[in-house]
Amino acid sequence: MKSTQEKLQHIKTSGFEMDFGTVFGESFENYKKIALTSGLVLMIMTAFFIIFGIGIGATFFGISSFSDFMIDIKSQNSNYLESFTLLITTILVASFIAPLTAGLIKMAHLADINQEFTIGNVFEFYRNSFFIDLIVSAAIIATFSSALSFALDTIGLNFVGVLINYIISFFTFLTIPFIIFGNLKPIDAIQASFTVISKQFAVILGLLIVSVLAVCVGIIGFCIGIFFTLPFLYSLYFCIYKQAVGIDENNELDQIGKNLE
Repeated sequence: MKSTQEKLQHIKTSGFEMDFGTVFGESFENYKKIALTSGLVLMIMTAFFIIFGIGIGATFFGISSFSDFMIDIKSQNSNYLESFTLLITTILVASFIAPLTAGLIKMAHLADINQEFTIGNVFEFYRNSFFIDLIVSAAIIATFSSALSFALDTIGLNFVGVLINYIISFFTFLTIPFIIFGNLKPIDAIQASFTVISKQFAVILGLLIVSVLAVCVGIIGFCIGIFFTLPFLYSLYFCIYKQAVGIDENNELDQIGKNLE
């Protein structure tokens, strides 16, 4: 049975095959199994973040000052302090959301092997040994991309900054699967994500573009539908990782089980 590092070495030297239709079809079948449960979780967590954010803002700034701050932070004339605050907030939010994303991808895995799953599975990575690796990897990616984007914004290259943010997000979206399924450390997982995606750049980019367009259909119906179409992306992330790297079912489930605590 090959280790993740051995599989990566093979991918580096020989690449791997990925069929657009196969991955998309498997992702859709997987999505149908997790759509309702994961959609409810996303709706609840979004409401929580909104309420929590307003509460924190109101506590520290006051309602009127917080509203003015949020308006200023969106303007092109926002000062460096506000931009720095936004940078730190982005890093913290990305770090906090990473275990949630891991839980949704794990749910896709359980659905794929026809094992029972519950809402609780989505939150299990907040209480196991993968938690630190997940938040560290998210913090590294968010810090690098946000700082680079901020630097480019300060010299007037806003569009370039946004583009680079998208590029970094694209090349690192397999980081979480490499941590929870491949048991890699943050830096290794980020590098592994770059390696795999670069080997099938065109196919994976096409899958993401089509999938994002499909997810956007959820905006219809007062935007609520987006919560139930967004889980398709997590199914896609799982299926891309599964086809590119493969998952040793018994090994990975045993490892995740041992890390629960």
